[in-house]
Amino acid sequence: MEGTLLCDPVTRLYEITGKRKYLNWAKWVVENIDRWGGWNALSRLDSVADGKLGVDKLQPYVHAHTLQMNLMGLLRLYRITGDRSLLRKAEGAWNDIAGRQMYITGGVSVAEHYEHGYVKPLSGNIIETCATMSWMQFTQMLLQITADTKYADAIERLMINHVFAAQDALTGTCRYHTPPNGIKPDGYFHGPDCCTASGHRIISLLPAFFYAERGHDFFVNQYVDSQYKGKNFRFSVSGNYPDSETVLLTVTQGGDKNLNLRIPFWCKSPEVSLNGKVLAGVKPGDYYRINRTWKVGDKIQLTFPMETHWVKRLHHVDYEIYHLKDGEIMYKEKTPQNIPYALLRGPVVYCLDMVWNPQLHNDDCELMRDIRLDISQLPEPVARPDSSILADCYKVKATYQGSPVELTFTPFANIGQWWRNVQSKPQQWAKAFSYGIWLYPQGD
Repeated sequence: MEGTLLCDPVTRLYEITGKRKYLNWAKWVVENIDRWGGWNALSRLDSVADGKLGVDKLQPYVHAHTLQMNLMGLLRLYRITGDRSLLRKAEGAWNDIAGRQMYITGGVSVAEHYEHGYVKPLSGNIIETCATMSWMQFTQMLLQITADTKYADAIERLMINHVFAAQDALTGTCRYHTPPNGIKPDGYFHGPDCCTASGHRIISLLPAFFYAERGHDFFVNQYVDSQYKGKNFRFSVSGNYPDSETVLLTVTQGGDKNLNLRIPFWCKSPEVSLNGKVLAGVKPGDYYRINRTWKVGDKIQLTFPMETHWVKRLHHVDYEIYHLKDGEIMYKEKTPQNIPYALLRGPVVYCLDMVWNPQLHNDDCELMRDIRLDISQLPEPVARPDSSILADCYKVKATYQGSPVELTFTPFANIGQWWRNVQSKPQQWAKAFSYGIWLYPQGD
């Protein structure tokens, strides 16, 4: 499906120019996907939508980024032609990937492809940056078409946790893969290649994910501190979310707008107030709509209480790696002896990063072997070890090689720092520091 992904950019040319030759070419490509591929991958997407087939069964070794680019082409054709069968195929694929193959940080892909069942290893060549880019764009297109907030929720998780975790904090280069449990600085220095470019591209596109407008309806999808300046409506967003639970939207140029505010699915008790008055009917996982003539100085305050909690990994198994004859990486499932846990606060995923834990010895520490977490109590907030860290940090009680220890958990988004502030930087290809989202609890 590498060649047929051109359907997306060529269909864009039709949207921009109105020249029928581009639309006709894109239709011709889609009509021939089954014949050219030999696996009836396009037709079999209907079985994926029916829940009878996983995307990994569409054809051998389904390449995640390529599939997603093809699905974007289907969505652009749907927007032009109104052929709902194309939308159904794309929605079915998204639901299958999000349900089985999406990691806790929102990232997708295992060794660049999609696996069977719930196979999602924790380390190695996991969550390719190209796949992150096309997954965000594909998800954004579905949000634009359906106005279903589950897509904006998925973008939030990726944007807050994984996009910047894949970026080196010193030079800005982006990793090929960024697994939930891994090592650094090895992995941040490579290329130039497609993942380096994709990482920079998605970062440059981030403002396009914040807001949307359709007629008199205006949608606030992400709550990043920013300013929106349209022709007839302007406002600012402040509050330093997700570090803070409170977001303030201040109107700086009024007008008639139906303002639709995304309420995150993960928040159990959200609250919205307008000019100090609490509004009723706010529900998680939906848009909250306010219809009024906006005036300069109007203020909307959104409060999203964030629960700090341990999460047990679902469908966890151990893996044995093997290779196909052409070198493709494959995974054989093994029954696990232990089940790991992760720490979350609202949409923020945390990890144990050895950069901020000098009490762990770099030369002999393997986090999943040597660390056991005390999950019987919630961790306590502590001062951030560096001003650049995204959100509050936590002290976690644990044992290290059998002895009691206190660990500092930091947002996964900040693993791009691969050196300690008071020490010399390690060599670029070293395996100086480990990090891990998923770790085993005490008693296992």
